[in-house]
Amino acid sequence: MNFVLLSVCLVVASAFPHEFKLTVDMLDKAIERVKKFPKYIPSYVMEQIDTATDEEKEQFVNFVNKLDKGEYKMDEINNSEDLVKLVEKEAPAVGKKARIIQDEYTKRMQQVTPQAQEFLAKWEKTWFTNVQQYSGDKKAFFKQMIELIPQLMEEVHGFSEETWKSLEEQFPEQTAAWKDNEDRLKQFYEFIKSLPKQDLAEDPEAFRKFAHLGLQKLLPIEALRA
Repeated sequence: MNFVLLSVCLVVASAFPHEFKLTVDMLDKAIERVKKFPKYIPSYVMEQIDTATDEEKEQFVNFVNKLDKGEYKMDEINNSEDLVKLVEKEAPAVGKKARIIQDEYTKRMQQVTPQAQEFLAKWEKTWFTNVQQYSGDKKAFFKQMIELIPQLMEEVHGFSEETWKSLEEQFPEQTAAWKDNEDRLKQFYEFIKSLPKQDLAEDPEAFRKFAHLGLQKLLPIEALRA
């Protein structure tokens, strides 16, 4: 269920101040946090993280900072495959790892039920559409992604038993993360539904509750400040 990880990462990224700049030191700290939760990270992803070289880290940091500054044309990035191709072009050392992860994810996605495939494809499209539409406006992007969370959760709750089984077989780590944090997700879901839409991006409580889902364990605290 990479759609969950992607959505979470982008919502968090939207909170970074415009002057934010990623460093290798910050990346190393984030990696150490991620390594503390191996049950939630697919082995094919963790392997690429564990074997990251100094060159790959430097390329990744440079790529992220350029992406944050708007140096890449996001209107040409319509899906994860397009993003991987961009990484392969701009950060070739990292691109090799991104390709391994993308190909494995695609192979696994083909093994889940049609309901799951439709859901994953829909949310990937939604994710990239919002990246294109709100590129350069992090506040608007954060608000839009927050507003989509209730819809995402309602669709997940509508999964058939067969769909859940297929997801657990192909994406065991992501489904474990979802189920282990289901109560917190439900609380956040109810909180978001109770907020007037115009207050979503301004209310500091929204971000505090989002951080309480466990993100503060994975990211430096400066990454979670609105």
